[in-house]
Amino acid sequence: MSEFCPDCGDFVASLNDITGFCENCTPSTAVVPSKKEGGTTAVNRSKWLNTNADKIEATMQNYNINASAAIKVIAAQSAVVCICCGEFIPHATAGRHFLCNKNPQCKRARRYYKYLHYEKGVEPEQALVTAINKFKKKDKTEHD
Repeated sequence: MSEFCPDCGDFVASLNDITGFCENCTPSTAVVPSKKEGGTTAVNRSKWLNTNADKIEATMQNYNINASAAIKVIAAQSAVVCICCGEFIPHATAGRHFLCNKNPQCKRARRYYKYLHYEKGVEPEQALVTAINKFKKKDKTEHD
């Protein structure tokens, strides 16, 4: 019985148990933590790949693309956007990060949210709505 290698797209006799790729692809795609990374980045990357393996494989088959392109597609789908300015928030976790730290109004909204929630004891949802309503960037059409 042959198995599908998600890296090269070939059917092989068996996949490597550690990497999940065929033996030809394993040396080039194995996640080895460097001294600089301390292993944590590599471990997180490996966990993310294991968690999203089915999505990656389905994307590869549906769009006829390689593994690295499928990973980029999956990562873009799970990107987090600032609810104040609408810009992408790098390295953010969905459900945990709502506001970026790029623009002055976003910084003010973020600080105001923290003030309301942690210092005034307002519920998180209400504090977020209040902060966004106060600092959200207005569209140019709204001023006309």
